Amino acid sequence: MTTDLRKPGRPHARRPGLHPHHVATLLGALAIALAAACGGDDAAISADPASTSGTTAESTDAAPSTATTADDPLPPDPTVTSGPDTSPGAGAETTTGNGGSSSGEPTVEPTTSTVETSDGPCPAGRVPEVFREDIEPGGWAEFTLERCAPTGHRLVVPATARWRIDAEDLPEDARLFVHGPRWRSASAGGASPPPLASSAFAGDDGRAHLTFTAELAGQHTLLVERDDLDGAQRYALRVTCESGCTLEATRYPIVLMHGYAGVDSYFGVVDYFWDVVPTLERAGFVAFTPVSTAIATSQRRAGELAPQLEAILEESGAERVNLIAHSQGGLDGRVLVSAMGWHDRVASLTTVATPHRGIGLTLADFVSVQDFSVEYMEDEFNPEHPDHPDVAYFSWSARACRLSQTRCRDETNNAVVDALLIASHLALTNQMGDNDGIVPTDSMPWGDHLGQLHADHFGEVGHLFKRDNPNAPFVHRAFYLSEARRLKAAGF
Repeated sequence: MTTDLRKPGRPHARRPGLHPHHVATLLGALAIALAAACGGDDAAISADPASTSGTTAESTDAAPSTATTADDPLPPDPTVTSGPDTSPGAGAETTTGNGGSSSGEPTVEPTTSTVETSDGPCPAGRVPEVFREDIEPGGWAEFTLERCAPTGHRLVVPATARWRIDAEDLPEDARLFVHGPRWRSASAGGASPPPLASSAFAGDDGRAHLTFTAELAGQHTLLVERDDLDGAQRYALRVTCESGCTLEATRYPIVLMHGYAGVDSYFGVVDYFWDVVPTLERAGFVAFTPVSTAIATSQRRAGELAPQLEAILEESGAERVNLIAHSQGGLDGRVLVSAMGWHDRVASLTTVATPHRGIGLTLADFVSVQDFSVEYMEDEFNPEHPDHPDVAYFSWSARACRLSQTRCRDETNNAVVDALLIASHLALTNQMGDNDGIVPTDSMPWGDHLGQLHADHFGEVGHLFKRDNPNAPFVHRAFYLSEARRLKAAGF
């Protein structure tokens, strides 16, 4: 739980006395003098403070903290404003491709030695980051800087937006680093690219700041690192958006999965999810529409989707995806998670009008071998494809009516089924009750049931002639935009 601490421009009280780094230097110099007097070269070497001071428990950021000397000037006191900082020497240094800063500041290779502190030795090599709460634009919030480990925060930002991060009450040797979605924590292993931006050392006033522009949408990481690892300390952060502030983003990209007999685009003209991706992109969200065989089993379709999802993860830099699936696409998603091991790469699965519990009549699927019967779904498919605890499951059901169903029309704000679906709607009504013309309404809930849409199976994705009617009981573009915002608010 973060706490709003202070207003901009609050005076800073620095504690008197020598910094631990200075004490270590003096003690080391004394040890060298005594060793030299005794003629002990080995003792002098082991007592040399340079062998331990300034050694950082680094992350594998390609731009680790830079070295300083006692002759280095202190960085200027940056002015905290909501606009760009134009003071000389203030602000972050945006890194270049080799991990150095654009100012030409040298980089230091990560150390593998053990760092001695008053509380005992720190682990050698890269130390796993200690992550605190996510940070968002707003007032100041206070956190604890751990000893022996970089302290990390997550923030979710849209592409092209520009951000400023201010920090106060930092140790004088602390710095800020911001990494994009491709960065991976020490516990996850693997290499990480250079940071998007880094700050100067905090100095005596305990302040640091940086600015950065997001190249990719999604989860970014702020690391607070220091050379002197001795002792924990409180510090404060504030995040301010400087441009692109109306754009939105989810932590992980959105993947729209089509249903039975669906393709990404019919004849290259009409999209299955009609105008949904452009609608999401205008708001700042990142969305993809992979393709699979239109009429096939969910096992086959899931196998075709897997390499496309791998490519999406590579392109976006994300670790996971949010699946939003219509109709049979929801079954494809469940197969991916439960049978193909995608539980660690799928953050959420939202299904829309998916026949989780079967369809009570035989569809005219003269090409498909997919079985949608109630018996197969309840007795075989569902037991073989249980939910995974690492994935969040959501669902929407739907209902539409024939013109003759006056009460149904009153209850659904006149959601009338398309003429092409009248025959199937009538047959399903007689056998299983309410439906959307293809799938029984009672078959659709799965996981966290979010509610019922007033639309038929075509209208749920904007097919045919209902897509441009703003007075329709269901406006599909507004629905998928609200779903993206729901995932954003839920931290996905």
